[in-house]
Amino acid sequence: MDVFKIIESIEEVLYRIALWIVLLPKTLWFVLTRSDAINDYVASELQKEPEMRFRELMPPVLFWVLVALVPHMMLLDALAEVPDSRVASESLWIAFMHAPWGTRLIVVSTVALAGPLGFAVRSLRNLSVPVDRNSLRLPFSVQCYCFTPAYLALLPVLYFALRYDTVPSGSAKWALTAAGLLIIGWLLRVEGLVLSQQHSVSVMRAVGSAALYLTFVLLLLLLLEITVITIFHGFIVWA
Repeated sequence: MDVFKIIESIEEVLYRIALWIVLLPKTLWFVLTRSDAINDYVASELQKEPEMRFRELMPPVLFWVLVALVPHMMLLDALAEVPDSRVASESLWIAFMHAPWGTRLIVVSTVALAGPLGFAVRSLRNLSVPVDRNSLRLPFSVQCYCFTPAYLALLPVLYFALRYDTVPSGSAKWALTAAGLLIIGWLLRVEGLVLSQQHSVSVMRAVGSAALYLTFVLLLLLLLEITVITIFHGFIVWA
């Protein structure tokens, strides 16, 4: 066993964590306050050599995973400890929660791809650009930034949906309504700014396109959810 290599590995891990602690809030602030600059920033960074990209902010996909998806994983872990929650009582959820954490993250990430991937694909198709490895990178990276705040706002929706069979009336329903309005409002705002730049159209027209894209995202979400459930549990789950 090479002790020095182990120490160097620990050093690199700690440095990465320290870097994330610094860049994560900076990136979130950039996304929230400078939404009109997201598209240009990502486009300019992707033109650089790989080792020179995203030195001032976190890379979009990493940012999306750490800020949008990891909190959802933590919430599922917390709900699994609540005996009467759906996560702790329903057989499909129990089987899912017994899988390794990395496997569960892949499953959650695959379903969550519906948002950024759906908008990226629809954006390219509206521009009559073929969807391939190169063309998809820019719009998908941009959408990872755009959807991160929306997925954060989705946390209370996920909590109430999986904590109770029926959402209690009163403050819980008010919280769900507020979260829903916040998600829709944010997406229409940020996508209006981003799509208007990508498509060279007015912001209002871009907002209309974003509203249509959301329908496509819902269909893609349903398809991805059915796919991962089938892969994870087998066709017997639909019997």
